[in-house]
Amino acid sequence: MEDIKTTDVSAGYLESVLYNLEPESRPFDPQLSGHLLAELWGTEVFFRMVCDFESSSGNVRELQESDIAEQQVDSFEKFRISRGIPAFPGELSAAYNPLEAGLHDLISWTKGCYVGQEVIARLDTYKKMERRLVRLAMDGMPGQLPTPLFDGSAEAGVPTSVTTGDGEDAFVGLGYVKVGHLGKGRALSSRSGTQSVKVMVMNGVGKQI
Repeated sequence: MEDIKTTDVSAGYLESVLYNLEPESRPFDPQLSGHLLAELWGTEVFFRMVCDFESSSGNVRELQESDIAEQQVDSFEKFRISRGIPAFPGELSAAYNPLEAGLHDLISWTKGCYVGQEVIARLDTYKKMERRLVRLAMDGMPGQLPTPLFDGSAEAGVPTSVTTGDGEDAFVGLGYVKVGHLGKGRALSSRSGTQSVKVMVMNGVGKQI
């Protein structure tokens, strides 16, 4: 271990997420300042742009001139949750391993030894997953997250992100469900105060092993 010194510079930078873009909106105007990182989740491509605050107003102006409108955070939450895109801190944290989060394709299986490699390799080899990240459809908003999911009287998992849905699904979410309670269309429940919330398991997220 080496002696290092870290400095938190977050207050001086702004992160923007560019999503749900029309094909003609890519690639972006090279006048944009900062760092642009492309992310691929299934068939969805979106971009994270990190720049200092001095450059942010110019970047916003450039994007607006390219007909890329500014949205509220809730709009992106609805986009990512409905498409099964995990995020920190709900789905991506030390509480869950990468295989549970459906990140199989983002793991290097040829790289040399690193922290956690043996545990992940064992889970993959012996298919010993205890829970998986799945999409959820709900008829109401559950209590403050994280809150337990139940299959009858048995605790089955936990929802990690919830947003309003479209059509018949009043609310949609992401959550970790124990493998013994999985299966598309499996009916679970949660609580919101004294009220019961019906929860239905939809399809899984990422590559499932």
